[in-house]
Amino acid sequence: MALPLRRIVFGAFVLSWRHRAELARVTGLPVLAVIACTLLWNVAGISQINSAVWTLHFVYSIAFSWLAISVHRLVLLDGETGARLDAPGLKRLGLFVGTLIGATLLFTALTLVIVNLSLLPFSRYVPAGETESPSRLLEWGQWFVYGAAVLASWPLARLCPLLPAIAVDRGFDPITAWRLSRGNGWKLVIIVGVLPCALKWIVALLARDGATTAEFGVLLVLTSVITVIQVAALSLAYWELTQPAPPPTAPPA
Repeated sequence: MALPLRRIVFGAFVLSWRHRAELARVTGLPVLAVIACTLLWNVAGISQINSAVWTLHFVYSIAFSWLAISVHRLVLLDGETGARLDAPGLKRLGLFVGTLIGATLLFTALTLVIVNLSLLPFSRYVPAGETESPSRLLEWGQWFVYGAAVLASWPLARLCPLLPAIAVDRGFDPITAWRLSRGNGWKLVIIVGVLPCALKWIVALLARDGATTAEFGVLLVLTSVITVIQVAALSLAYWELTQPAPPPTAPPA
């Protein structure tokens, strides 16, 4: 079935607003964990410590996964109270984090392959002892990366139903996720790629150098709200993809 893109995007905003109390109750602790990781990165200057960068990335992926699972379960499971950190919940969280990290590595690998293949026709042999002069190709190199990232996001978008499926305990099944998303690849790219980038770009416009502590705090909260909205959009897309087909209409008598 074709995803109703406009209804999903609009519905993510409406759902987040109408059920803001439930979302705040269920996602309170995960949101605080995400904010704490962001504060460590921006305020404590931990990004300047090479040995701590990858550790913080891993901790942030856990916090984000905890938040995403909470939102997915609240949207997709009627009456669900959120992601519990009991034994089944920790197993679910570990599978979600592993899938998220695997998707990130796959996206990076695909982007690098596409960039190298796209630049290959422009490369030329440079004899030993000579240096190649800079060309306009280097100036356009960043656009090659952007284009490669867009192309690499398509297979990842096709597999993105894996995440809500894991969140609601339907297992890790890439084949089923690929089949579910058939015919909706680029719509899912908009939901999981373009929408988050657009929302983060809006937040970036509100940021300024020398911001006060209060302004920085507001931006952190706004970023967390945006994260909830983008996860809710994926939840709604998954709900649409997994709905049974309507029964055929009876022929006229």
